[in-house]
Amino acid sequence: MLFSAIRDEIITEVGADTSDTTLQTLILGFKKSALRRFPRHTRSRFLLATKSVTLSAGSYYAALPAGFIRELAVYHLESGSKESIPKLSSIDFNEEFNSTSTGGPAGYRIFGSNIEFTLSADKQYTIYIECSAEIDDVVAGDSFTGDSSIVEILKDGAKSYYFDYAEDYPKASEKLGLFKIGLDKLESDFLNDELPDYITEA
Repeated sequence: MLFSAIRDEIITEVGADTSDTTLQTLILGFKKSALRRFPRHTRSRFLLATKSVTLSAGSYYAALPAGFIRELAVYHLESGSKESIPKLSSIDFNEEFNSTSTGGPAGYRIFGSNIEFTLSADKQYTIYIECSAEIDDVVAGDSFTGDSSIVEILKDGAKSYYFDYAEDYPKASEKLGLFKIGLDKLESDFLNDELPDYITEA
């Protein structure tokens, strides 16, 4: 579904004119604002991406990829096999860190805008990062990758911004509440799918 179609649905549902180009621009901005909240509240699969960075020989860090929010897994390939790299606490990382020694990536931490490893690389590595990623850099002609239920959650989020802008605060509060419920449900679904033993209270 195109973002322009979602935009027009929102405009129609709030009782406005879909040909109003100023409002079209506002609604697209409201959708972007809503999309920025998704990765902070849910790890829904439509937010997940596998990104890569290059760890140069002799270096112990690399810049995080564009759009990175938080990592789920970090690994590299060695002879075709996936070699997981464990995340270390700050204390453990500091104890194991030695930039003057070289080797394969054996442990990492996220520090500022970089991913750091305990040793300088003995050769160049491609590091793969499975992560939650930003999806707000969109234009009206882009396709939305979420299913129809996620479209409705996105619309609730955008409408909460719209009604706040229109100073209809009761409706803004109502839509914000629905938006939060939708995000919570996405997170619950993710946990049920990824962690089968996870139990939620009825």
